Amino acid sequence: MKRISVSVPASSANLGPGYDCLGVALPLRNLLEVELRPGPLEVSVSGEGEGTLPADATNLVVRSFAQVWDGPLEGLAFHMHNAVPLQAGTGSSSAAIVAGLAAGLALQGKPHGADELIALAAPLEGHPDNVAAAIAGGFTLALDGERPLLRRIEPPQGLAFVLVVPDHALGTTESRKLLRPEVPRADAVYSLQRTALLVHALVTDDLSALPRALEDRLHQPDRAHMTPLFCRLQEGLDALGAYGCTLSGAGPSTLLWVDADEAEDIARQVAGQLESLQLDGRVMALASEPDGVVVSSEGA
Repeated sequence: MKRISVSVPASSANLGPGYDCLGVALPLRNLLEVELRPGPLEVSVSGEGEGTLPADATNLVVRSFAQVWDGPLEGLAFHMHNAVPLQAGTGSSSAAIVAGLAAGLALQGKPHGADELIALAAPLEGHPDNVAAAIAGGFTLALDGERPLLRRIEPPQGLAFVLVVPDHALGTTESRKLLRPEVPRADAVYSLQRTALLVHALVTDDLSALPRALEDRLHQPDRAHMTPLFCRLQEGLDALGAYGCTLSGAGPSTLLWVDADEAEDIARQVAGQLESLQLDGRVMALASEPDGVVVSSEGA
């Protein structure tokens, strides 16, 4: 018998202007255990997605595993416990893809480092930003194409987040349909400048640059009408004392960038605002997650 355990973090992508290239790992982790034993395929899901995600070979974790598995799925048992919210812009599909690929490679004793995983995961996801953060942890810069590339950025000292997850879902495919097919050069340059400033701010721990660095004209304005909570939080940044506010991935979740010492207080303020507006949602004060995918094995 052999058993592989995999832990994969949630992620927030785009980070304002860094559309389809920047991401950050968040400390909500999906756990997967794959066991090789006699018997038919077995799939179980608990936590987020329990009763919703398929408990069979069509599950995204199992389908990703099958991409690298050299044998039949019979004789395998998949047990998943998920903490990453579904269709919330927090990288649930990327976590599933990375978990399945890492488990399939590790169970066969094949290389499953960052280079191997990003090359396999980015084409499956369709964009590299979430999978990069799920693989490497911390902040990540990723490029797609024939040779996907991943570079990790150490999280700055003193930076934290308040993640606000509304009670309604918004799929990535639906959200991408909202984007303009063409963008004016002025808007592209505006976001390009701020992406460069954001990377510099993260690398140099220059948190004072974040208010300007997190501004975007490339994708967030197109999605704003589908994410009213994001708009409300963006309008109240000064009162909250946050550095900035970004749509988490394709939405509908919002990521407030805050001083670590003030994260819990700001989270309480946001929770109070939601209650006064009679809006349902989860509010979490979070640090960035330094660790990406973690694989451990057990053989007998």
